[in-house]
Amino acid sequence: LPLLGFPLAVSVAAFVLNVTGQLGNKVGGQAPSLLTGMMVAGGYLPVVSLVTEGVVSERVSKLRNVLAVMGCDPRAYWLGTLLGDATLLLVPAAGAYLAALVSAVATPFPAGDDLADDGAMLDWVYNGNLVALLAASGLQLCAFCYFCSFWFSSAKLAISFMPFFCVVTIFTPVIFVAMFWYGLGPAGADLIAFSPTALVTNLLRGIAVCSPQGALALGLFRIGGVCDPVGNACAVPELWEIYLIILLEAAVR
Repeated sequence: LPLLGFPLAVSVAAFVLNVTGQLGNKVGGQAPSLLTGMMVAGGYLPVVSLVTEGVVSERVSKLRNVLAVMGCDPRAYWLGTLLGDATLLLVPAAGAYLAALVSAVATPFPAGDDLADDGAMLDWVYNGNLVALLAASGLQLCAFCYFCSFWFSSAKLAISFMPFFCVVTIFTPVIFVAMFWYGLGPAGADLIAFSPTALVTNLLRGIAVCSPQGALALGLFRIGGVCDPVGNACAVPELWEIYLIILLEAAVR
């Protein structure tokens, strides 16, 4: 229960800090929205322990074998597990949306207030993208945890290691992009030319592929209007790309 409540508490704190101006000098601005997205996504780091621990425990205790002997089809087992875990993750998702909604509409900003961007705060709840992203991200996170669960022979080890591993997956693409940049790119053999913006965009796509929390953060950046001031020059992948990565990973894994 504490692991499930952590992302809820962090999400509420993130939007409260944003709307009260504690994350930057402009409520709803680019920097506060960036920090809000990072906080909400970071709140899901401990959740991987909760999801992975349940699957590993059932395998180690031979419960899965008992269910198979009783006639439970493996596909039915995994589908039931996915639906159960995804339903649990809807609780912090609903809390995050409610916090964003209250932050957007409960504190009216004076017209022409240079210290507040009420339009950006409304972006968080506009069109329901926040709910859709959090729900889809929950599926990706569950699929990621199920894939990693086969690496562990102990539920305690899974609980301890999974959050650390999620942090590693965020930085893994950085290593490969740096090797590419200093190997074949302008800083190395200069065999392939590309703009810094394209480099960062591909780096962020790699993070979205490797890390559920990374994909969630990038989607939140787009929803929160981080790219609005710079338009096409923004390196953050488009929201449809984030959805595509999330849903493909959830289906493949």
